[in-house]
This record gives sequence, C-alpha cells and structure tokens, in this order.
Amino acid sequence: MNSNMNKVFNLKEYGTPEIRQRISVLERFRLLLDYTNDAVFIFEYPSGELVDCNSQARRYANHQEGDDCHANFADLVPEDAWAEVQRQLIDFNDETFKTQPIESRFIGRGRNVPVEITVGLAQTEEAAYAVAVMRDITERRLQEQRLRESEEKYRTLVETAGDGICIVQDEKIAYANPKVAELLGYSTDELLGVHFGEVVHRDHFDRLMRLYQRFIDGKNEKGVIEVNFVTHDGSSHPVELTGSAVSFAGHPASLVVIRDISMRRKTEQKLRESQAQFRLIAENVSDVIWVLDMDFQTFAFLSPSAENLYGMSTAELTGEPMLNRLTPASQVMVQQAIAEEMAFFENGKFDPYRTRTMEVEQLRRDGSTFWAEVKASFLRDDNDKPIGILGVTRDITERKRLQDEQQKLISLVERSTDLIGVCTLDGRMIYVNETGRKMIGLDPDGDPAGKNFVHLLDQRQQTMLYSEIIPAIKNQGFWRGEGTLVHMQTGEPVHVDIHTFTIFSQSTGEPAYFATVMRDISVLKRSEQALTFRLEILQIIADISTRFINLESGQIDSEINLALQRLGRFAGVDQCFYFVIGPDGKTAYKTHHWLRNAPVSPAHTMRTLDTEKFPWLLARLKRFEPLFLSSVDELPAEAVVEREFMTAAGLRSIVFV
Repeated sequence: MNSNMNKVFNLKEYGTPEIRQRISVLERFRLLLDYTNDAVFIFEYPSGELVDCNSQARRYANHQEGDDCHANFADLVPEDAWAEVQRQLIDFNDETFKTQPIESRFIGRGRNVPVEITVGLAQTEEAAYAVAVMRDITERRLQEQRLRESEEKYRTLVETAGDGICIVQDEKIAYANPKVAELLGYSTDELLGVHFGEVVHRDHFDRLMRLYQRFIDGKNEKGVIEVNFVTHDGSSHPVELTGSAVSFAGHPASLVVIRDISMRRKTEQKLRESQAQFRLIAENVSDVIWVLDMDFQTFAFLSPSAENLYGMSTAELTGEPMLNRLTPASQVMVQQAIAEEMAFFENGKFDPYRTRTMEVEQLRRDGSTFWAEVKASFLRDDNDKPIGILGVTRDITERKRLQDEQQKLISLVERSTDLIGVCTLDGRMIYVNETGRKMIGLDPDGDPAGKNFVHLLDQRQQTMLYSEIIPAIKNQGFWRGEGTLVHMQTGEPVHVDIHTFTIFSQSTGEPAYFATVMRDISVLKRSEQALTFRLEILQIIADISTRFINLESGQIDSEINLALQRLGRFAGVDQCFYFVIGPDGKTAYKTHHWLRNAPVSPAHTMRTLDTEKFPWLLARLKRFEPLFLSSVDELPAEAVVEREFMTAAGLRSIVFV
C-alpha cells in the first residue's frame, strides 16, 4: 500500500495535468472515506483477500495506520454472512437485482460487534473487486431493544386497561383493546373496520361526529362526552368518551378512551330517588343540616331543627354570617380549617369524599353557649372546584358534660392511694391504676394483659378465693375482707384490705367483670403485731416479777434461768442474758444466760459491759423503759455505738427489760 502511494505521489508531481487532477480527486475521495464512521473494505472477488480499507476499518481490524490490510474478508464475518455477501455479489450485475443490507457481526481479531453490511462489485480489466461498507449498529440494537420493551409495556398496559381504548380513523375503528370488545359484546377482530357510528346510539351520533370533526380539524385536542353504546345484542350501554387527536399510520385519527359509567348512572338515579327522602329526614332530625354559600361565610340553607338549637328561625339564620353563631375561639378554629381544606385543593391533594369533624362552641340568640360537633365537606362543581360547604351540627353539650365527669373520675382513680383494678371473671387484669401497679410490682408502663390477680395469691388465699370470696360475690354482688398478696418483683407479702364487686353488662345484664379496691395495710399490720408482742411480753414480765416477790434466796438463780428461758422462747430468740449493773453504774456484769440449741455466738463469751460506752441504751434502762427491737436496723440514728456492738456480737433482734 505504501509503494502504491509513492507511485501516486510521483505521478502527481511528474504526471500530466489531467493525471494530477484525477489524483487530487482520488485524494479527496480517500480523505472522505477515512473520516466516515463506517468501515470500508475493498477485497478481491471472489477470493475475499483484502486489498485496501479505510481508517475505521483498520480500527475494526486493530491495524495500525499505514499498515497493509492483510486478511480475508471471509474471516471477519460469520459463515452465513459471507455466504450472503457472495450471493449478492453474484447477482450484482443483474439489472433486476437490488442489494439488501446484511445484519450480522464483525468477528475479526477477537471482536464481536453487531454490524450492517452493504456490498457492491467493481469490475476492472485486471480483476474484480468487491466493496463492503460495514456500519456498527450496537447503539441501534440497544435502541431497538428499548423500543421493543417500551412497546411491550404500553401494549400490556393498553390490553389490560380497565377502560376501553380504541383508535378511530376515517370514522372507522382502526384498533380496539379487549375492554372495548367486552363492553360491546364483539371480538376485537370483529370491531376492526366497523364504522364508529354503528356502535353509538343514533340519538348521540350527530353530537359525537361534530366533536370528532373538531378533533380532526385540530380545534380541540381533548374532550369528554357521555353517550350510549349499542351492544351486539342491541341493548344500550352508557359510557364516557375521552377523545384526543393523534396520528396513526401517518394519518390523522382520534384516540378514544371509553369508560363504563353504567354503575355511576344507576348510582345517580338512586341518588335522585333518595333526595326527597333525605329532605324529609333533614326536616325532621334533631341535628342541623346546613349549607354555606360560595363565599363559605353565610348560610344558604338550614334544616328546621336549627330553630330549636339556636333559638332563631331558619329565615333569620339564612343569609347570616356563619361566624356570628361561634365564640371567638371557635371562629379562629373554623377559619383555619377552611383555609387548610382550600390549601389541600389548590395543591392537588384533595379528596372529593373528604369530611372534617370539629368540636366548636356556638352561640344562641340569648347569648348562651353550647358545644356542638360539626361534620362538614365541600360541595363541588363538575370540575371538583369547591362551591360551598355542606355540614351537620349536633348538640353535644350533654356528651361534653359526661366526658368532663368521666375525666374527673379517671383523675380520681389514678390519683387514689388505693389499688383500683378491673379484671375478667377468671382474674385476668384489664386495668390497674398507678398506685396499684406500685403496690403489686407491675411495670408502670407495661400492658397488664396476660397478668392475673389470682397469681398474686398464695395457696391458702387461692383456696379462700374459690371457697369464700367468689361465692359471696355471686350471692351478694360484693365481698369485703383482708388478704395477703405476693409482690411480683420482690416476693414480699403485701397485706391489703379488699373490696371486690361485680360489673354487669349493660346489654345482657349478666356479670361481665370484677372491680376491686385494695388498701395497703402492711404498716398497720406490723404495728398491730408489735403492739400485741409488747403487751404479751409485758404480761410475762409482770408474771415473772410477781414470782420473785416471795422467793427465798436459794431459789433466785433457778427462777432467773426459768425467766430467761420463758422470755427467750416467747420472743423466738436464741440467747437471753441477765446483767447486773455494778454499784458505780459504769459496769454491767453477766450473771446468767439462757441458750437455745444454737451455735455459740460472740455474745456468749461476754462477761462484762462498759455501760458508759452505750449512752442511748443506758438512758433507757435507767428510766426502766423496756426495749423491743425485731431488727437491729430499727435502732435510732443516735444509737451508733449500740448498732456497731450488736452487729459485731451477732445480735439480730433485742429485748431489754
């Protein structure tokens, strides 16, 4: 190729003017070929050996610029493509033959590119040469694939649409989806070519054709019209047609969307039939039915019940500003609500069936007020634009009073210091107030469902529940007594005073729930037990003192031991000690002690006590005050030394007499 080019340059320099002119044309032609996006291959025919190729072809074959094209065209395409190239080249000189683009793939040099090949044949005195123009169609293939996918989506959408869709061209049906065929009772094939007027009722045909002509003339791009179709069996079927001007197969046509409105027609008929009934109801119900005019301010209509509610005649109220019947606070609330609803409409978020409910305070003629529940919605025109407000007003004064009382009762229950609860007849908790939750160890924020009051009772209490409490409730409607619950978290006993009664169903009159009120009496119980203990031990001390009055000296030691034993067994302690305070009042000497069957504690080895180290205890004993402590923890804050000593000595409870 390079030697040939050198010859061309030599001819250009030394050849005749005619030759130089032809060479210049060839150079421009060569430049044009090199800058085209298509690959151009020239090969000998029929061998297929490449003779020359342009720059794009070199890039296809991964040849460097300036290199000769050493390849066979048959190796650059699949066998079927090469066979088709040969077939077209054989018939090329036939005047009746017309070459056709060949879609195949370029597979030379390890590449695999979709291409479109166009071939031609040139005959010279020396040889026959074929020209193959190869165009990369990768992007076209992708676009075709996207187009097929898009067409499939739209075809599926149209074929499965709930509305009928058809194309009318020259007043005939050129396309109809299955829904159109279903509405008319034909198959889709039967509808093709049918004059559109044949499926439209004759009373509506002229009006429809005028609209159709306007679409064709481009005077109106879109329109909606209601007509009756004539179905295959001759019956009439109401539909709504929406038409748009389109181009189909290169000619003007109309795209018609057909919606079945038979159900809507029936609904409208029923609505018309019921209007008289609704008017009769509106004139007799206690609620006030009203309509505000287009400015949303004045009453255009009120039902007769308004006279009882406002103390004014409907004639006086009609035309009066609606805000006059509201307190200032309610005026602000209503105006804000109307503004919000209008904003929904203007933003395209409106719902034609949307209803708004409010509680407002209204005014009567005499200036008194009452609470009312107002339900209102927009009245709309054919374009869904709000043109008024339809509302119903109900006097809820009594309901508000009951709600207030109910809220007071709820506050009372929640703030009660007693447990107040409700459960099913088998004990499953439904409600427990805050105090009750703390009392029994129930999660303050948890759901009581799944918990059972029965599980808070020990075995003895459960036996009592079924043998005594439930029978009493069934017979008398209530039971009152004392019981003991088990704290759900700590397991500690909680002594309670219980009042349980039945809640009856309002509909059946049968028992539905149990309600219970429980008061924590644990502190009271402990106080009673402590008082009983104190009285009994004082009685024992009095008995012991009486026995010591007439004792002989030889009997004192044994009587002291008996007294210690009696005190120890009554108090349920392990050891009892008898100390004698010395003459100086500073030292106490242990002279006797009683020991139950228990390990020896550090206190057992004590012989003397320095009384001055225990000022709080010594002061009590000097005043002859008995001391009863069920736990060392009950010592007062000032008895610091006494607490440390008794703890170190292993003393858990103390009785000093």
